[in-house]
Amino acid sequence: MYNITRQICLGDDLWYPAGSALMLSIILIICGCQEVEDVDTNSLNSPPPAFCGVASSELVRCPRPWLPYLERVPIGGHLELNHLQQARIHVGLSLDLNQEAPKQWSDNPHVEFSSLGLIKVFVKTESYPTTHPEGGLCEELIFSHIYKVVDAFDPQASLPTSEAIFMGDSSIIAWGEEVSDIQFGEGVKPAFQNVERALGPAKGGAFDIVSLGQGGQLTFYFEEGVANGPGADFTIFENSFSDFFLELAIVEVSTDGEHFTPLPHAYLGDELIHAFGEHDPTLIYGLAGKYIAGFGTPFDLSTLAWSPDTQSGVLDLHAIHYIKVIDIIGDGMSRDSFQHPMYDPYPTSESAGLDLEAIGVLHSSKTDPCPL
Repeated sequence: MYNITRQICLGDDLWYPAGSALMLSIILIICGCQEVEDVDTNSLNSPPPAFCGVASSELVRCPRPWLPYLERVPIGGHLELNHLQQARIHVGLSLDLNQEAPKQWSDNPHVEFSSLGLIKVFVKTESYPTTHPEGGLCEELIFSHIYKVVDAFDPQASLPTSEAIFMGDSSIIAWGEEVSDIQFGEGVKPAFQNVERALGPAKGGAFDIVSLGQGGQLTFYFEEGVANGPGADFTIFENSFSDFFLELAIVEVSTDGEHFTPLPHAYLGDELIHAFGEHDPTLIYGLAGKYIAGFGTPFDLSTLAWSPDTQSGVLDLHAIHYIKVIDIIGDGMSRDSFQHPMYDPYPTSESAGLDLEAIGVLHSSKTDPCPL
């Protein structure tokens, strides 16, 4: 029901002075302490028409601090807010979603999501001289987002509330057919290093895969480019034989093949998982390998709207030519986007790491990306 993120792309001119009737109040959903099952974010805030337009591929003159453009964030998560041009920022919070400004501002750019429910996060940048080539002064700006703070995400593919995408879903318009780079990690035998098995459509089998090894990574190249459209834009398939024995990986995207940006991801488990241990899928968000074979994990490029790489022009959300999949070494040393430790079956051998079967494309530059 959180329809805003289902229809977003970057617009060109989205920044309005504080106090303006057009002040951007893109309400994302963090959770504070209210029941929000039937909340429709479109009723809270409607983005201006330009919001769903041509993705930014040039440096934004007056960038905003980045808050991940998500509907849900994990309980106990932490965010450190930084500004692309080092402007001074202030942060405020409110449980009153109708409030237009917080009761008080903090100079600490750190946000912690410590209670469940809806919470509105405000970010204010003081006026500053822009480093953009055009020069000039950027006025004081205020942004707000509503997040839903949760202690669980969607369940395994066999349940109706799962967000998994079936390999035969008609929304899949193309498949990854070219690998530009592969770096195998430890614990994977040559028999499981055949990259060609990860090309083309997912089949849902156990052996039509390439194993990355612990900490290994593989990068797909898409000549046409994946584009930001409504909802998920691509999906990644693994070969798990179970809803609960899962091997996970971080996903990064790039326009030029040199600068990669990780998609937001969260892991709420708090215990080490032995080599043949099991995950609870409801504790996983935004990581490849979440579902059983034949069902892909969806990834939405709009979650990167206003990321530093997008605002700097390095990342064009309508021209993603590279998707990198990086296996998580499951010892808890790796952290998710919210500074939680991540665990995965560990240690594993022979076919260690994520067993990548396929990447399916849902939106490309030839489809109508992000329609109004």
